[in-house]
Amino acid sequence: MEKIFINPVSKEIIAKGNAKEGPVDLFSYDNNGNGRTLGSLYVVGNIQGGVDVNSDDIDVGYVLNLVASLAKREYYADSDASPKDAFSSALKKINGVVEEFFKNKETKINIGIFAVAGDQIHISKLGKFKILLAR
Repeated sequence: MEKIFINPVSKEIIAKGNAKEGPVDLFSYDNNGNGRTLGSLYVVGNIQGGVDVNSDDIDVGYVLNLVASLAKREYYADSDASPKDAFSSALKKINGVVEEFFKNKETKINIGIFAVAGDQIHISKLGKFKILLAR
């Protein structure tokens, strides 16, 4: 029997949602060598409500990109940290940012953040988000 090895490749993917559901984005990051033990990071998000009336009609669609960039920066900041510690650190920073943006009760955010490092999988979600794991 012949063994086949598959090497996954991570890329950033942006999906356009319809106007009713609000902006939808999916981000995928790989550490590219430094701190290989941290593995890959994935961020999936959707915002409903579009405009925050408390911030002078500023479109909040960019917040998904902000959260993904912040998650990447914080998760890969310390290459010597364990995946669990790096994930916890990133979530603490993200929670502070998200809390400031969504004081408007009409704005709804749905975000899932995943870290896959070897045999470890760390998952966090905010809002309506279903997670299915398959092998």
